[in-house]
Amino acid sequence: MNRRLVLVPLAALLLRFPLNAFAADREKNFAAKGLAALPCSSFVAEREKRSRTYDEAMAWLTGFVSAYNYLTPDTYDVAPWQSVELLSSLLASHCGKNPNEPFFHATDKLLDSVKQDRLRESSEIITISVGDRRLNMYKDIVFRIQTALIADGHLKARWATGVYDKATVAAMREFQTANKLDVTGLPDQPSLSVLFRK
Repeated sequence: MNRRLVLVPLAALLLRFPLNAFAADREKNFAAKGLAALPCSSFVAEREKRSRTYDEAMAWLTGFVSAYNYLTPDTYDVAPWQSVELLSSLLASHCGKNPNEPFFHATDKLLDSVKQDRLRESSEIITISVGDRRLNMYKDIVFRIQTALIADGHLKARWATGVYDKATVAAMREFQTANKLDVTGLPDQPSLSVLFRK
């Protein structure tokens, strides 16, 4: 990966925080450079083409998320269950409605919109297996999934255990069926997007 693609988001993100050395102007404006200045309309067009510019924008986004995690108090991972592809989709939706907005501002707004789901501290990563499909997830997110499934009436348990067991798989399948989602039993991105927004 191009080292510059990682350093640019870090430098841009430093401007976001109230550090005197990186304070922007009196109106909190600053000059965004490189991909940060890309108009939203260009991001949407490049995403549709899956171009090299889009790949670079996704590398920039992951660097920005890492810098956000590093610089934001009380934050271990601002997007603990959201994949880069889901973040890209959310950005494209926002950018479609705000075509002239710079990519930096759209990304900043996106992270502000998902930060209520953030992990505040480190959590063990576990592997979830359903059939021959596997995915890795923070154990804390499994607790959240189970808590939501219990509250929704799909998981018949008194409390969350953080173990993605057969009962949780069955509850997820029931939830997916009830919400007209692909029934996989896995806590995939579409399922979590619905489950955590109820």
